[in-house]
Amino acid sequence: MKITYQILFTIELLHDYYNQNQIFNDIEIIPTGRTKKIMSGCRVLHKVSNNKLTALIETDDDEKPLIKIDSKTTLRFLLKSKNPSFINISALKIFDISNKIYYFSNGANNEKSGILYLSSPVSSHNTGEDYEVGSLIQDASDIYEAVVNNTSSPPPNNSWRELSPQRFPEYNTGTHSDVYKGTIVFDPISSKNYEALKFIPQGQSIPVTDTVCWKETGILQYVTSGDLIDNDFIAVSIYNSGNHADIYSGDIFFDSGNSKLYRALKFIERGNAVQVSDINFWEEVTDTRFVVSDDSVNINENIFGIIDLFFDDMVSENYKMLDSADKVKQNNFVIRFKNRITTWKYVSQKNTVTSLSDDNGIFTFDKTNNEFVSRTPIPLMASPMQNFKLITPGQTIEHIKCASALIKPVSASKSFLSEIFLNY
Repeated sequence: MKITYQILFTIELLHDYYNQNQIFNDIEIIPTGRTKKIMSGCRVLHKVSNNKLTALIETDDDEKPLIKIDSKTTLRFLLKSKNPSFINISALKIFDISNKIYYFSNGANNEKSGILYLSSPVSSHNTGEDYEVGSLIQDASDIYEAVVNNTSSPPPNNSWRELSPQRFPEYNTGTHSDVYKGTIVFDPISSKNYEALKFIPQGQSIPVTDTVCWKETGILQYVTSGDLIDNDFIAVSIYNSGNHADIYSGDIFFDSGNSKLYRALKFIERGNAVQVSDINFWEEVTDTRFVVSDDSVNINENIFGIIDLFFDDMVSENYKMLDSADKVKQNNFVIRFKNRITTWKYVSQKNTVTSLSDDNGIFTFDKTNNEFVSRTPIPLMASPMQNFKLITPGQTIEHIKCASALIKPVSASKSFLSEIFLNY
């Protein structure tokens, strides 16, 4: 029998902030200790390269795992931020998220245009939700982002802006920079977006109609506040009355007898037989998103998210890692982050600037004394696409500097401010 290694699955992290030839490697994907033991026992190797984790499994001649993987197996990975500015450049919720962490899994069932997203689908508008600037909603086949703190009306109105295909760099065949796999570009001829399927070296003339190198994108799915989960639910243990360790107030357990969750109301000493029906010690929890796991996650170590991959039959067919014949499917799972939008405020040092404008005609600025403030928020990008210019007496200065990852959260309006100081 010939033994080979094949891809069991990959996890790829993508980010709209890194929009050209920059590699997104701000996030470390780390298997938990328990997951390392499981993978070792199943002859699974893993390798992380920049924004992608690849898991390889030893297979036989029939492309089946050499060691059968139990259907109850769950693999857990931690997402650790390596860049202090990651939260600034990402359209992640900042306000009112105490005791919460991002949760992703192959149970998301959120496939779009053949992409297997591990994040939840972008939700429709909810009049009862308090949307901070940059929040995303889906309306029919369109995605909108909030340009002001909005709690009432759905789009179309001035509170929301549709995500235009032109928010990605324009692709010109033969005159482009290095294009990395997963990069999305805008084709000015078709007015559509395309995702690179492989690395395309600088200046190589490959039209977007080449299906080996490009794929037209449909509705992109991003990490949203719908992927947040209370920290309490990321390490839920099964409760055995009379056979448990010390339980502290706030601990959450799963009762396998009635398949419900319960939160401890007070300290229960080791082995003290207290039934979950005792309302003096327990309260029922209605949250349904949880995983029974003995993994401990210390979110104080820059852990902002976790990924769970399941092998059971509850996972939809396309998200399973083995097919009906137990052969590896080599699925590529994706998590995509939207770049943050902020209000840009240019401050003129000498108070001599008379106007500030956008050559592309997309963004406008209001002038107050020596300050120019964008009327709507502008996306942050590693390689800015904007060409802003200013006019002073006797000269026009083009390609002035753009906002950096340094932002100021504004609690009152649940928005974000970028200040750019000019030497004019």
